[in-house]
Amino acid sequence: MRRFVGFKVVTVTVTEALFGYLVFVCYGMRLTSAIVHMKALSTSFSDAPARFAVGINNSGICGALHLADPLDACSSLLNGFGYADNRSIRFALIVRGKCTFEEKIRNAQDGGFHAAIVYDDQDNRNLVSMIGNSEGIWVHAVFISNAAGETLKKHAQAEECECRIIPSLGETEWNVLILSVISLLVIVSVLAAFFFTRNRRQNQQGISHQLDSKVVEVLPRFTFSTARLSSYTGETCAICLEDYKDGESLRVLPCHHEFHASCVDSWLTKWGTFCPVCKHNMSTEASHSEAKNVLKNVLASIYKGETAAGSVSAAEIRTHQFFLMASQPSSEAEVVTVDVQAAKDLIGSGHRYLDVRTEDEFKKGHVDVENVLNIPYMFNTPEGMAKNPKFMEQVLSACSKDDRFVVGCQIGVRSAYATTDLLRADFKSVYNMGGGYVAWVENGFATKKA
Repeated sequence: MRRFVGFKVVTVTVTEALFGYLVFVCYGMRLTSAIVHMKALSTSFSDAPARFAVGINNSGICGALHLADPLDACSSLLNGFGYADNRSIRFALIVRGKCTFEEKIRNAQDGGFHAAIVYDDQDNRNLVSMIGNSEGIWVHAVFISNAAGETLKKHAQAEECECRIIPSLGETEWNVLILSVISLLVIVSVLAAFFFTRNRRQNQQGISHQLDSKVVEVLPRFTFSTARLSSYTGETCAICLEDYKDGESLRVLPCHHEFHASCVDSWLTKWGTFCPVCKHNMSTEASHSEAKNVLKNVLASIYKGETAAGSVSAAEIRTHQFFLMASQPSSEAEVVTVDVQAAKDLIGSGHRYLDVRTEDEFKKGHVDVENVLNIPYMFNTPEGMAKNPKFMEQVLSACSKDDRFVVGCQIGVRSAYATTDLLRADFKSVYNMGGGYVAWVENGFATKKA
């Protein structure tokens, strides 16, 4: 199954994704700080809840503050309480060091305490989030600074509800939340402004986001064959990223890039009006009557050249004819397209063969006739195929307008464009060879390499 790698950016989709991100940030953000409040001092201290202990609920918890014995709680507490003694809630104040946080919390839990407050054993250090195995832990646990711990240690009286642990959304989390909201609003505003401006400009210019299927159907179409691999610009479809196989139908765009017919048809009618490789805009050409006249000449080449080789079906020809009947008639000289046999006879009778392919294509193989002339009509550039701006100048420097020509290319598309330009420049006798070099080879005519 082919993978279609085209993407269409939709404002609603982007907005929904950003909104989902904001919800994720808000929902997934854990409480990373709380407040330990000492009633006797009317003072509060920031803390960091342990990640493996039970979280503090919104109402908080208050209890009597006891100093652990031993203070580091690295062994069973000597001042522990039995599980049956649930008359009051008790907190154990523990100093950091000598053993893991998890050992301290479990010893406090086993001593009958409902919460453990661990304070740093060194001053002026950042709060840490205590980590351990949460299995079997049902008490609360928080970490505070050395200064806070020493203060609590000095004023602990083991009185009921003298110490309270209250959840708090810390300053850092508020900053994250606010920045996320602001970022969301800015991004949505920028996207909305971009799409509004682009759509307004395109509506004013009459630019369509898709091509009509009738316009797409008139583009040249042929059957791929590995025997003619050198005749193609590539071996892989740039849309589905799969290699071409014998018998598959390919379509050629005016920029001479080939794709699976089904892939590029879907691309042009649903996703965009440009070539997926070089970004050549098809809608610009389709909107000009002059391009329609050139297209008519190209189709004439396809009828007389490629249909003889069975590359275009009768149904396709009827579709092309329908489009041609809908096009405006041209007052310019009509391109005369002949098949390769007629082209061979014309060359034998004195017409000069003008090969308008690139120099690389010409060197790989060309028509074996006398006095052949190679002047590229288009060049390969990093951006794709581009017309040779000096084409007419180079032709005039090599011959005169009274000379007789048979113009050919790879499959008959570029030669149709070139023939049109030559007739417009008042060349008197110019014929387009339908089917191009591919049809010449298929008919078994002589070829040679440069």
